[in-house]
Amino acid sequence: KPSRLEQVAWAGSLFDFVEGTLTGGRPPSAGYWPNPMAAWSQLAGGPLRPDQIRNLSDYILNFDREFTIRDLHSVKQMARVPTSGASTGPPINTTNVTLVIQDLAAQLEAGDIDAGVPEDGLAVFQAMGCGGCHGVQNLTGPALTGLWTRVTGNQDDRLTATAFEDNPEHYLIQSIIIPDTFVVPGFTALMPPNFNERISYQDLANLLAFLETQE
Repeated sequence: KPSRLEQVAWAGSLFDFVEGTLTGGRPPSAGYWPNPMAAWSQLAGGPLRPDQIRNLSDYILNFDREFTIRDLHSVKQMARVPTSGASTGPPINTTNVTLVIQDLAAQLEAGDIDAGVPEDGLAVFQAMGCGGCHGVQNLTGPALTGLWTRVTGNQDDRLTATAFEDNPEHYLIQSIIIPDTFVVPGFTALMPPNFNERISYQDLANLLAFLETQE
């Protein structure tokens, strides 16, 4: 298997390659990974200081050695392959926001899916990796804390701009299904565009219930 450094004709060290990737992130690439990687360094608008980037680079470069029980107790988290989400049903598989809104309401009314549960929505949020960009404070994306208050208060005219003045929940649905429709001022459009392929209507109902508790 060819070296990644050879593939990209990298002339620097492995440490520099890892550090640079963490610092500036990566744009999406169908040939490598369909979703973008956010920039993690404060130098590029991310949340981590330069010393934290260096420490994280050192940590990553130690993944090629045998871990001991002491390592496991110290780290408490090993690398894992990203999952496709909470997997509570077939994916939505459409970016037609009007259709998603109608189908969600119809399935809830018919009892085909249950009313959203905030605790289950938190599980969806975590499984989808949303916390990597949306934390207690602003990170690469807007803070999770106070999200529903900002939405219902039409901060930055987000409801007006998206024609959802009468239904802020529909704004959230659009923000999940087509995230680049409205980008909060001061942030960059980095959300993956394929959540419709990764969550079900039940996942969506649960996620909405969770987001609406973030006041």
